[in-house]
Amino acid sequence: MILPKTVLTHTGLFTQILFFGALLSAVMSTASGAILASASVLGENVIRPFFKKRVKEPFFGCLDFP
Repeated sequence: MILPKTVLTHTGLFTQILFFGALLSAVMSTASGAILASASVLGENVIRPFFKKRVKEPFFGCLDFP
């Protein structure tokens, strides 16, 4: 917590807005990546095998990427 306190006490308003905007952007990007990774694992390991038994194979052929 030293860096945010330093930014608040030693920089101007524009720099503070830039810093905390970049910090918020990094946090949101990391959260998005974590959600995407867990959704991919869930889809591939849990949901896909369940539906593979019920749906014909050509259906999954259109979902696969090269």
